[in-house]
Amino acid sequence: MTRTILETAVMLLLGFFVMRSAAGLPPYTRILPDGPPQLTWLTNTPNLLQGQVVSVEGQPFTEALELQTLAKPQNPWDAQIVIPTVAPVHKGDVLLGIFYVRSLKAANAQTEFIFERAGEPYTKSVEFDVRCQAQWQKFYVPFKSVEDYAPGEAHLCFRLGYAPQTLLIGGIELRDYGPNISLSDLPTTPIHYDGEEPNAAWRKEAEARIRQIRMAPITIEVLDSSGKPVPGAQVHIAMLRHAFPFGSAVNAVDLLGNTPDDEQYRQTILKLFNRATIENQLKWQWWVFDRQTGPKAVQWLNDHHISVRGHNLVWPTWRWVPANVAALKDDPKALAQAIDDHIRDELGALKGQCAEWDVVNEPVDKHEVYDALGGLDAVVHWYQLAHEIDPTTRLFINDYNILAAGGTDINHQNRYAEIIQYLLDHHAPLQGIGVQCHFGRNLTPPTRILQILDRFAKFGLPIEVTELDINVSDPQTQARYMRDFLTAAFSHPAVSGIVMWGFWEGAHWIPQAALFSKDWRIRPVGQAWEDMVFHRWWTDEKLTTNAKGICTTRGFLGDYVITVNQNGKVQTMNATLQKSMLRLVIRMP
Repeated sequence: MTRTILETAVMLLLGFFVMRSAAGLPPYTRILPDGPPQLTWLTNTPNLLQGQVVSVEGQPFTEALELQTLAKPQNPWDAQIVIPTVAPVHKGDVLLGIFYVRSLKAANAQTEFIFERAGEPYTKSVEFDVRCQAQWQKFYVPFKSVEDYAPGEAHLCFRLGYAPQTLLIGGIELRDYGPNISLSDLPTTPIHYDGEEPNAAWRKEAEARIRQIRMAPITIEVLDSSGKPVPGAQVHIAMLRHAFPFGSAVNAVDLLGNTPDDEQYRQTILKLFNRATIENQLKWQWWVFDRQTGPKAVQWLNDHHISVRGHNLVWPTWRWVPANVAALKDDPKALAQAIDDHIRDELGALKGQCAEWDVVNEPVDKHEVYDALGGLDAVVHWYQLAHEIDPTTRLFINDYNILAAGGTDINHQNRYAEIIQYLLDHHAPLQGIGVQCHFGRNLTPPTRILQILDRFAKFGLPIEVTELDINVSDPQTQARYMRDFLTAAFSHPAVSGIVMWGFWEGAHWIPQAALFSKDWRIRPVGQAWEDMVFHRWWTDEKLTTNAKGICTTRGFLGDYVITVNQNGKVQTMNATLQKSMLRLVIRMP
């Protein structure tokens, strides 16, 4: 008898019971239903998905789900299936997803394995991109739960809203090993991307561009007290600070707190970053009930010579504006006034304190608010108003899936470009383009990164990487991609800064992506950041003056201290290397 997709038996979804792991691993709990699963279609578009149970041979399971996407929706999450949990999951538990996939009809079918809260705000513990081939592939996905969940409060999800395709999924299993095991103890499916090879051609080209656009000549001339050249003087050229912004989002509460972790948090910021984004406390919905924490954090950062990105003035979706503002959706005049009042209020309160502001965040998908005001002309007005209130800050737009998602979200890229062009055509004082860069398993090849940057560089505006994180479970792949992404981005002349979206597991929206663990141990991805920013792209040289009292080199743009030692006489000077060059004459006492 043919069974419907809702009657799929335990061949697909193994039940809730404790089992002993192989290879010496601790017992685990299977947290999906035993018996007919409560498998649910989630689709915002009727007649978008079809599914049935089919027989399978030659695999550890005998049946699989055949899932057909009939048309490509606007968003991948517009079409997905979910499987609710039937057991509790605790924050910090290490889980292992296991499943098999195979593509039918399309050469490159796609899905995404997700574990998330089964409702707002859909907090995700893992997003694992899957590219399906014609033969069966087995996938292992280890991850940590970022929240506590009672039975049914979380679910396993497979996103299906991609191009028309048909795929098979079978052998689905989700194991909970509890908190006392490391992710590295579990199997994981290797991640590869084009251009990861050490001798890939793009690397040599990128390094040449970096030397050209991020470095400049340094000439030091040493004279004695009478103005004559001093040959043989020892000259130490030591970099103090990058001119290029390397930054992170920071949590204002941790930044201002009084715990030992808070102190370590501050010291790490001072050590690693020269730019910061206030992660949440300047967003409108925070601003209305706490006008103190965000500004205090901005002041602390400015006091420590760390430039600040304001994030954000308008996130144009009802979900991310205050409830009383969302209630004005049917009153355009009152809604427009409320937004104008907010821009005047917050930008006025922080005038001159933020080097940049994201005036609008994620306008491609989050457009309900400006739709209610008649379209993008409202956005043009917000930029004009912001510039009027604080002409000293650089005004950015910001969105996701531009460089991320394998660089394949063409619709998102196209719409972002259309919005930017519209703003410029209608005289919005837009001064910078933000690209978020939340990377999952589908790591964008460096050559594709550069292609997309070339496209958006044609607008003639600086491009800033605003929210970088790399959410993959393999630490070495994570570190390797950090090095490659930084190299590609730093090598592009339009890129004006790179800001990560957090750095410490104790204050990170995706703990697995943090540079440091909860106990402040540096992870391979953190070491990769330090190696690139403070070693590979850092100038610290000891030279000797020639017969004319001169020594030369090339250095990365930024602030320096120059120390000259000549027969025990020491002279020290601070200087800044700009793009033109640095020529410094030092007279010895």
